[in-house]
Amino acid sequence: MDAGPQPSAQPSSSQPASSTFSSSTAVSKMPRLPQLKVLGLGLAVGAIALAITNPGQSAYVDYAAERLPKTLKQECKALKKDINLADAVRLPTQDLCRSLVHGADLVGRGVVKQVINVSTQRQNWGVLSWYTTEVPGRTFKTVGIARQFWMIGDR
Repeated sequence: MDAGPQPSAQPSSSQPASSTFSSSTAVSKMPRLPQLKVLGLGLAVGAIALAITNPGQSAYVDYAAERLPKTLKQECKALKKDINLADAVRLPTQDLCRSLVHGADLVGRGVVKQVINVSTQRQNWGVLSWYTTEVPGRTFKTVGIARQFWMIGDR
């Protein structure tokens, strides 16, 4: 007596493999609401933390006043020619440049901060800030995020 077709252990070619039922398949098709809630909560906490630690203009001015003399001292190293005032007087440009930068750094730190403050535009995007500082002959672009600054470029 023929009892009819017997169920096979493997799906037939007419049935897609996903139609077979197993407990792991049922779990994977269930919505992952708890996981999405945890992810959303983590993103919200991260965004709040970044917003709280987004550095302000005064923090940027302090950073830039420290960084500017270092950048200028590096540029002094690139100077190659000496200045000849007369046949007997020759000034080494690297040393002269470093002395000027060092003197301005010691005497005029407050002035440097004021110049940076008035020549800087801040774009506050909540979780980070974009600073553009334009001084004669140069433009510095800096990103501030999580109480840190990264100079992106200068020209």
